[in-house]
Amino acid sequence: MVTLLVGKARNLVRRVLWVGLSMCLLVTAASIPIFAQNKAFAAGPCQVTDVNPHTVASGSDTGFAFSVLDVNDDLAWIRVTSPNGNLVIVNAWSDWLPNTTVSSSYAEFSGSPISAGNTLVVNVEGIVSYFPPASWTVEASTDPSGSNPMTCSGDTSLTVTDTTPPNISNVSVTPSQTSATVSWDTDKTTTGEVDYGTTTNYTGQALDTNAATSHSVTLNSLTAGTTYHYIITATDQNSNTSSTADSTFFTTPTSSGGGGGTSGGGGGTNGTGSTSGSSGSLNTKVTNP
Repeated sequence: MVTLLVGKARNLVRRVLWVGLSMCLLVTAASIPIFAQNKAFAAGPCQVTDVNPHTVASGSDTGFAFSVLDVNDDLAWIRVTSPNGNLVIVNAWSDWLPNTTVSSSYAEFSGSPISAGNTLVVNVEGIVSYFPPASWTVEASTDPSGSNPMTCSGDTSLTVTDTTPPNISNVSVTPSQTSATVSWDTDKTTTGEVDYGTTTNYTGQALDTNAATSHSVTLNSLTAGTTYHYIITATDQNSNTSSTADSTFFTTPTSSGGGGGTSGGGGGTNGTGSTSGSSGSLNTKVTNP
C-alpha cells in the first residue's frame, strides 16, 4: 500500500514539473517576437564621436560633418537639430543614409539599416549669425521613419566667433551755444565714443560706457558760433569696432546788437552791430563765420 502511494506521488510531481516547464517555454516563446518588435522601433546607445568644425565665424556659410557611432543597433534614421535659431540649415547630405529632409532648424537622414559597429557620417550646411556657445542635438533610430529616437551622447558643442563690426545709424546732433548732444543707434550691443574738435585733430572725447543699442553723449565746454568736427566709434563685446566718417556741426551763436537814432541798429548772425547818427542813419557791421 505504501509503495502504491509513493508511486502516485512521484507521478504527480512529474506532471507538475512538466506543466511548469511547458508554461515557461510558452512564455519565453511568446516574449521573443514582442522583444524583436520593440527593438525594430528604438535605437540603443549611439555616440557622436566627432563634429567638424566645432568653431565657426559669424556670418559664414559652413558645412558641418557629424560622425555617429552605431554602438549595438542597426541605425536607419538620424536627425541633427540646430543649436540656435541664428544657425539656419540650408542643405544636408549623407552617403550612409541618402534620403534627406531639410528645414531651417533640423535635417533628417534615412535609408536602409546600417549594421551595428559602423560610424555613420552625415553632413549639414548652415548660415551662421552670432550666438553664445551652444550644442547640436543628434538623435537616432532603427526605424527609417524615426520612431522612438534616442539622443546620442558625445561632444556636439559649437562656438561662434563674432567678427562682424557693428553698424552705426540714425546719427543726430543737437547743438546749443556751449554744448551739443550726439545720438546714434547700433545694430547690436556696443559701447561708444565721440571724438571732436575744431579740426580733424579731435582734441576732445566723450565716452558712452553703457553697453546698449541706443546711445547719446553730451559734448561740453564748446565755443558759441563755432564749427566742430566729430566722429563716432562703436565697439561690441568681441572688440569689433566701426567708425563714422568725419562730420561737422555748428554751435548756436551768441546774439548781440546795437541801437541808436530813430531807426536803431542791429547785429548779424555772428558778430557785433554799431549805429550812428541822431537823424536815424544806420551803419551796421556784421562779421559772418
